[in-house]
Amino acid sequence: MGASSGGIIIQTNTEILNLKKTIEKVFGKDYVLEKSYCDTRKKECVYIAKTKKELIIINSHLVNDFFEVQPSKNSERILNLFPSSKFTMAFEQYDSGSTYSYSLIYDKVAKRRFRNISGETIIDFGELEKLEIDWKNSKTYKEDLGNDELDTIYKSPYGNQEHTEGELPFIFLTSIMFEKFGFDTWSMDNFVIEEAVFRKQTNKEILKIKNAKYKIYLLIIGLIIIASTFIIPKLFDYSDEENLIKTGIKTQAQIINFRSNRFMKNVDYFLTVKFNDIKGQEYLLEKKVSKKEYEAHRNNANINIYYEENQPRNFLIEDLE
Repeated sequence: MGASSGGIIIQTNTEILNLKKTIEKVFGKDYVLEKSYCDTRKKECVYIAKTKKELIIINSHLVNDFFEVQPSKNSERILNLFPSSKFTMAFEQYDSGSTYSYSLIYDKVAKRRFRNISGETIIDFGELEKLEIDWKNSKTYKEDLGNDELDTIYKSPYGNQEHTEGELPFIFLTSIMFEKFGFDTWSMDNFVIEEAVFRKQTNKEILKIKNAKYKIYLLIIGLIIIASTFIIPKLFDYSDEENLIKTGIKTQAQIINFRSNRFMKNVDYFLTVKFNDIKGQEYLLEKKVSKKEYEAHRNNANINIYYEENQPRNFLIEDLE
């Protein structure tokens, strides 16, 4: 088996990078951590890792944006997520299909693009790297393959190795990776300090999460209603009935309205009264009352109450007994 991957390697400060947050910035928030195998040749699967100096993102579909003749908006967007980066390399290495490609980006500008798919050069654009020039200027000779076929053999400018012309894309790709990062796709794992695989959720999974969030939202709304109806009024009922009767001011109030409010099996009763305090200030207030008080006073025009002198809004209905 050979290598089978495509991705980008970004030289950047990886100490500050969080892998999940980086995935969200690059691909969106629909990606979740995947603990089982996920094929990065599929659009929905992404491998992400970091070394001490590089961020590595492996996804075959992502790479396509970095081999456009004109920079794609998506590739520019991704590069701008890492403003301090001086160098980025996009690559493809599929040994079984003899596909070897690289795009070299210096200071957010693609200076060199080479794409060789299944042994056929599709893109060959930009300034050659020094090692490419050295190889192209190296000594060559022809090898007879028989049937009137000849193959060009290149002698390495750096040693005693010899390679066919068809092997040069692989040599260029791996040599550039070693030159820029100190590793290639085979030795990359030895330099990784943190890694993870993420998978894009299916529409069914996304809908399930949305429904769960909606149910939680409804539950919260229900709890708020219950709290505002039954709990909060009690928490903010600061009146001490005995103290209010002893120290409060007794007066007669006019009954303006009675109303009831049904919630599920519970019924709350409310009384609205109007009265003037000792300073002549008129108040129109509503108070929650018991069913007993409701039934006892619903046909009355007036009612005796006790209120606090400094806080007339805090009042108590005189005990029926």
